[in-house]
This record gives sequence, C-alpha cells and structure tokens, in this order.
Amino acid sequence: MLKTKLTAALFVTLTGGFISNVAHAVEYPQTVEAYFSPPSIEYGGRSRLSWQANNENIAKCTLSGDGFANPQTDLEPSGFRYLSATSDRNIKVTCGFGTWLKGEKELTLKVKPLNIEAKYEPSTIVIGGSSKLIWSAPGADSCTSTGASSVHGASGEVVFNGDEIGEYSTTLRCTRNNSTSTKTVSVNVIDHLPPIVNAYFSPSYLSQPGTTWFTWSSIAATQCSKGGSSGSIPTYVSYSMTDWVTCYGPGGSSTGFAHVTVNRTGGKEPGPLKTITQASSISEVIDNKLNRTFHRLTGKQLVDSSMTILEVKLNNDDKLDVLVHDGDTKVVYLFLSEEKELKLVRVIPQVSSISELDSIQMIKVDDSQPLQLIINKSINK
Repeated sequence: MLKTKLTAALFVTLTGGFISNVAHAVEYPQTVEAYFSPPSIEYGGRSRLSWQANNENIAKCTLSGDGFANPQTDLEPSGFRYLSATSDRNIKVTCGFGTWLKGEKELTLKVKPLNIEAKYEPSTIVIGGSSKLIWSAPGADSCTSTGASSVHGASGEVVFNGDEIGEYSTTLRCTRNNSTSTKTVSVNVIDHLPPIVNAYFSPSYLSQPGTTWFTWSSIAATQCSKGGSSGSIPTYVSYSMTDWVTCYGPGGSSTGFAHVTVNRTGGKEPGPLKTITQASSISEVIDNKLNRTFHRLTGKQLVDSSMTILEVKLNNDDKLDVLVHDGDTKVVYLFLSEEKELKLVRVIPQVSSISELDSIQMIKVDDSQPLQLIINKSINK
C-alpha cells in the first residue's frame, strides 16, 4: 500500500531580525480499504475481513457493527479478522482520528441460508407400495425429523411404506452452528394410480400415402378408446397426422399420442417448419373474427380467464393463425385464417397447458392440395 505524506516548508520571521526555517508535516485525509473474502458464506460459516489504512504512521483502527458487543479498538492500520455469521452482518472499519484525518469503510458479510434438498421418490404410490425419502443438507451438522419418516444425519434416504390411503408429511430440521433450517415434504398414498399409456405409429414415416399401424399399450388400464388395454390397428393415411388413444382404469384416465409423417412431395423426411411463438397481443381484426368463430363453435367467450391465446404463422401466407387453449376443459383449438374468417382445423384434447405442445408444422403440398398439420405433443411433461 502506498504511504503518502506531504511536507511543506514554513518560513517565519521573528522580531529579533533573523529568519528561521521551520518544517511542518501536513497529512493527506485518511482513507480505508476493506473487504470480505469470501464476500458471502454458508449459514454459520466464517469469512476473513481484511483492512488497510492509507497512512500507517498515524492510523489506529476500530471495528464495530453487527455482532460486536463493544467495538474492537486500537487495531493496527493493516490487519484481518475472521468473522462468523448466521445472518447478514454490517461492519464498519474506522481508522485515524479527528475529522480530517479519519477514514471509514462500511461493508456487509452476506450469509447464504442453510439449504435442505428433500423429496419423496415417487411422491405418489399405490396402497401397499413404497417410496424413498431422500434428503441432503450440505454443511449441516445434523438433521432430524418429525412426521411420517425418521431421518438422521446431514444426508441419506429412508423407505416409507404406504399401508393406508392418505397424504403423509415429514418436516426435516437441520442445524449448523446452533442455527436451524426446516423443510416439509409429502407423499400421497392412493387406491389406484392413473393408467400409463404408450402409443406410436409403425412405421412413423411414409414416403407416400399408405398404410401404417397405430399401436398402443397401457399399464393399470381396463379399457381404451380404441379397444382393449392394448392393441394395434391398421390405418390408411394420406397426409401427416397425429392420433391419440385414451385409456381408463380405477385410478382415472390418461391419453397417449402418436404421429406419422407422410411426405407427399418425395425426398427426405421433412423437419419442423414452424414453432409456436407467444404474441404480445392479438390484432383487433383477428380477435373479432376469432370471437365470433369460437363462440359459435363452443358457446364460450375468449375473455374467459381460462383461455390462453397464441398467434402463429403456419403456412407462409403472412396471415395470423390462432391457437386457443381452454384451461377448464384441457382442450386446444387450432384455427387457420382464411379470407373472411378463421376455420377450425384441429381439436386436441387432454392438454393440461399450452406449453405441452412442442411445435406445429405446416406442409404445403401444392396448390391443389390442402394444408396439413403436424402436431408434436410431448407426453408426461
């Protein structure tokens, strides 16, 4: 650290008729540099506070602030202290004396809260099944719990057996340096799980119109909309399409989706052409047309709070096409914009939110062929 002193010669004339040269020292104002390393710590940890005054010849330093019952005084102008904390600490370092020759530095030691990661895996089980409570609290001295499961140590896993239907909770308490953080997790025991459905086309790509097989299988289902709990049916397809099957069981219903691509133009399998984008607003013309069409088809209003509206351009004609998601019925409606109105071209059921739709693709075959959709829906998102 650079030490700076300004010395000026002061000449004084005395009454005795001679001149005496007297030198006096004039000091620059005091400044202080201070910092924590690291600037933030884990809950209950410690950091090194370092300080340095610019003029060590006259400086004595004082530490004060949070955590000091009394200020630490008469410290050297250059030094360090290790400070611990369980919450943010505001510290002041003061060096020097008086007003002109005193410097101060205020700084804060940030404290990260003790973090507990915990979950039941799986979080829903059938009666008679089991789940694992998995937890981790890095840096904790110990963890205990109250509730459905008993834990010990800063990390680990324990088995929970679901003997009765209901929701079961466990509250974990982890400590470090006599400070505590908590987290509560739950597991749900039900009578039956909803069905798990898998569906696919085989083959899933045709170089021209032809026959493919729609195949489905399910777990915990007694019946499906296309027949039994599993099956395979031939399907002649002229254009790319998405199909689905809904399966039912004691635990409810689930839907599986499958897609087949038909390349009527020949060549390689086409890739995605268009991706859904969120529009900042719907134009007034589109909005009015959509309102009329949507109300005529569904009896509902677009202003309902359950509606989510997206603008999309699907066929490179610079016209706005529209997706509408009804949050109440979990249905997506796809409208293509024509000259005078919007035409409903696809209804997609069992969509919990608009984000479940990955992409919508438009393939223009030629002027004599209609536009077709490819809708990709991710399952179990």
